[in-house]
Amino acid sequence: MLTPGQFEIVAAGLAVLVAWLVACLLPPKFSAEQARLAGGLLLEAALIGLVAGRVGYFVHWWPEYFAQPISELAIGNRGFYWWTALPAVLIFIWCSRPTPALIGPMAVGVVAGALTWGFANATHELSQSAAPPLPAIQLATIDGRIVSPENFLGRPVVINLWSSACLACRRDLELLAEAEAKHHDITFAYVNQGESRGVVDAFAVREVQALAKRQVLLDPTRLAMRALHVQELPATLIFDAQGNLVDSYEGEMNPAWLRAGLRRLSTEVLLGAGA
Repeated sequence: MLTPGQFEIVAAGLAVLVAWLVACLLPPKFSAEQARLAGGLLLEAALIGLVAGRVGYFVHWWPEYFAQPISELAIGNRGFYWWTALPAVLIFIWCSRPTPALIGPMAVGVVAGALTWGFANATHELSQSAAPPLPAIQLATIDGRIVSPENFLGRPVVINLWSSACLACRRDLELLAEAEAKHHDITFAYVNQGESRGVVDAFAVREVQALAKRQVLLDPTRLAMRALHVQELPATLIFDAQGNLVDSYEGEMNPAWLRAGLRRLSTEVLLGAGA
């Protein structure tokens, strides 16, 4: 099973492949040279589109990236806007002045690639809607109380799965603790995976002091990872007030992704309050 970040990379690659195949193979009377030109120009356009989509996302969320500029270069760091990518592709093709014989196949290729991208993302949305809800598993607080994630129903919740041995987990914990201080309408739960109460307690006090008074939960047998189908740490999952999975992120978080997800949850809270 692909993580959301891996899925986005695969979907983008599939869209580019479909666009290239359509541009090269659709016209039956194309010579080998014309097919090579059409395919090459479309691949260049696809690269321009990927860069433009990434830059558009970066510009929109520039305060988050300004704090961590190197994260913009991380390939697995999610974030892409199709509405900056598609115009860039069309402008590049127009500026390239393709011959009339190439315009039709390339246009059809662009449309086929865009449809493939849209279909892949729609499929992903459906899989997210069918994802497991807040699990009915038994976790423990540091002081020994038994808690189930189901107890969080009624409020949006952000669940972070982490380990003290994971450096990326530490950075995510700091980021989430800062976000929690600003979003009192959202529940945050920090579920440790596979470590003892003593290790977690000492870590919270020594390394990430912001966690000391927050919802730190213990999961020594990693039940949450299995129940939520998580493959790697750190992992952050966002659920709405009904316990439905809204989005998830495996690996070190993109701060812009977190802010966008929290904004979406806060909007849902406001809409619910006004209903």
